Amino acid sequence: MSTFLPPAFLCLTLSTALILSLNAQPARQTLDLLSKEHAPCKIVRPETTSRIEWQAINLLRNALQENSAKIPVITDVAANDASETEIVIGQTSRDALAGVTFDRIALGSQGFQIKVIGRRVFILGGSEHGTKKGVQHFLRTFASDDKSAASLALPADYDYAESQKYAISDVKIADRSLTDFAIIHLADDREPAFLLRDLVFQHTGLWLEIAAPDATKKPAILFSSQKPEAAGSFELLEQKGDVVLKTDLPGGFARGLHAFFASVVSRSQGSLVMPEAYAFRKTFEPAVLYSDFGARGDGMADDVEAILRAHAFANQHDLPVKADQDAKYYIGGTDATIAIQTDIDFGNAEFLIDDTNVENLAKPVFIVTSKLKAHPLKGVENLKRRQANLGVALPQRSLVCATDSNVKRYIRYGVNQNQGAAQTDVFIVEANGDVDPTTPILWDFNQITNLTVYPIDTTQLKITGGRFTTKVKADETRFVYYGRGLNVRRSNVLIEGIEHYITNEGDQGSAYSGFINVSLCADVTVRDTILTAHRTFWSKNAAGKPASLGTYDINGNRAVNVSFINCRQTNDINDRAYWGIMGSNYCKNLMYDGCSFSRFDAHMGVANATIRNSTLGWIGINAIGSGTLLIENTTSNGSTFVNLRSDYGATWEGDIIIRNCVFIPATGRKISASLIGGSHNDQHDFGYTCYMPKTITIDGFHIDDRNHPDTYEGPAIFANFNRKNTSDNYVEKYPYVKTEKVILKNVSTASGKPLRTSDNTYMFKDVKITFVDKD
Repeated sequence: MSTFLPPAFLCLTLSTALILSLNAQPARQTLDLLSKEHAPCKIVRPETTSRIEWQAINLLRNALQENSAKIPVITDVAANDASETEIVIGQTSRDALAGVTFDRIALGSQGFQIKVIGRRVFILGGSEHGTKKGVQHFLRTFASDDKSAASLALPADYDYAESQKYAISDVKIADRSLTDFAIIHLADDREPAFLLRDLVFQHTGLWLEIAAPDATKKPAILFSSQKPEAAGSFELLEQKGDVVLKTDLPGGFARGLHAFFASVVSRSQGSLVMPEAYAFRKTFEPAVLYSDFGARGDGMADDVEAILRAHAFANQHDLPVKADQDAKYYIGGTDATIAIQTDIDFGNAEFLIDDTNVENLAKPVFIVTSKLKAHPLKGVENLKRRQANLGVALPQRSLVCATDSNVKRYIRYGVNQNQGAAQTDVFIVEANGDVDPTTPILWDFNQITNLTVYPIDTTQLKITGGRFTTKVKADETRFVYYGRGLNVRRSNVLIEGIEHYITNEGDQGSAYSGFINVSLCADVTVRDTILTAHRTFWSKNAAGKPASLGTYDINGNRAVNVSFINCRQTNDINDRAYWGIMGSNYCKNLMYDGCSFSRFDAHMGVANATIRNSTLGWIGINAIGSGTLLIENTTSNGSTFVNLRSDYGATWEGDIIIRNCVFIPATGRKISASLIGGSHNDQHDFGYTCYMPKTITIDGFHIDDRNHPDTYEGPAIFANFNRKNTSDNYVEKYPYVKTEKVILKNVSTASGKPLRTSDNTYMFKDVKITFVDKD
């Protein structure tokens, strides 16, 4: 039996079916870049990769590594390393391989596009800055916050673009559009023309033609060899329909163009009109200003790139740099380091270093470097302790750093125990090969694995003024170190009048390696400077045990002749909530003079140290090393007057001299006072023989021990360094060389109790103690 359907009903049924069919699209396909079913993903970069593009690549790589994905980086010319699955960063040859053309000019300098083609994701911008923004957008959109995630998926047809929106929509020069103009480059230097084209593109989105000097195209922007009206200046002039640029300064076109775009173009909105006979003139000071290179100094705009450009220009042309008066510079978390190679006067400018969201926490904000290049030293096969001459000549007086990675020293004991560090030493060598006797070679180097020469500059570089504030990231405490400060890697440097403050510290946070960090250099003086100690945080160490994080505002590493003169810290030197302000390793000839700090500290050895006219806080004087430790006219509030660090064997191979000093044990708390403190585990191999000071000479010493325990018997010269070593039956596995003699003169105590040897009289029974002012 057949069923009759009316035509109207049949039409409605077919229409409904068609609509349902159209709406029932297949599920949208996705591309999982981390899929194990395909070839491993790789990041592709241009063969010549800019600093900003490297920032973008590192952002991407680090974010994916947090998700347990280790993605290699290859260049676009590495054909053998090509992969089926790739993330392509910037302008590369992969564009042609994929049969696609990207309109970078249409994107604009800060614009970007992210496009999937097959199993490749292209991320590129109108410029390197746009490329970085594209990577940041990609990570925000697709990177999972779940660190255990094993996928990175995006739509297989994904195509997203953001074009830059410009504040300037039109540029008129003598009633003609800027698009009509061509840039005529200098016959012997095209760089100013390229810079001008880039600046025009960054600010307007217009891409101008660059033509040769013999080009007849009109109108033109001409770089003239004629001198400007005023000496030491730059001119940009409208002349008979052309734009003429003049300067009489080395690098003057670059300096002038940056100044013009910073002061005129970047401040314009809508249309920029330069009428007939328009003139921009700028006479420059001898010093380069940050504002000349686009720094706003308003405390809000990130000025790091402008400051970097200013110093790069100054370094190239050997010019001093000066911060703008009353400026407030904001420095965000961009992975950028500002190289300083000439004098800088920060003046009264303020710098906010925002560490709440950094791209590379280990990189310094500023680094002071030498134009003299370090180089390996050939012809020296080995070194002997106290060797007087290297047997080779050097081009000039230099710092030499020697390493033997086959030998381990400073094998740490205790909660932060480790397997030791490669044998390392630094010393100054004259041009004739003589080793400076004040920086003697400390070890035998039978197999040198690295020997590097760092030439010492003969002229002093000066860094003065400036108020710096670090805004720390108050987050989970981890054993990672922020290095975002001022690193000194050049010899013969004076830092004077800098102030450093810290904000935003909470109950948790990360450690800092130091705001002023001096390394691989000699003859550095920090004078009249104000610094700030960091809060103490606790976390699990490498062994998984709770440990406090050493965190510093001053650090020295492989440095010689480093002095701090008339310096202080902002927080209370006796406040136990704050870690000691200073740490050092492998240094020689360290000095405090007229300082008020919570601590002096030498971890992996100092050879010769001087503390005079100073006040030390609750952590006091901590050191191991060799040579002479001289302390005079100084007050210490530590638990002991000198603490020989137990984690490195409580060793001092040399003498201690104390003159006219005051000791307030444990900031005046009830404690049994000891002058020389520490403990020694002679069952542990520290990588060297451990010594107590050979001779201790004290002349003028007052111990303020009025607040003492009821059982107090008087201050001890030595703490109880080993509570087990109390008889002849005890055997030291690694013998500890004891002090030979102590010479005492003008020693007094507030308690009236006499000085005694130690709680452990057996251990120090052979020490000769002489009271010079007693019969």
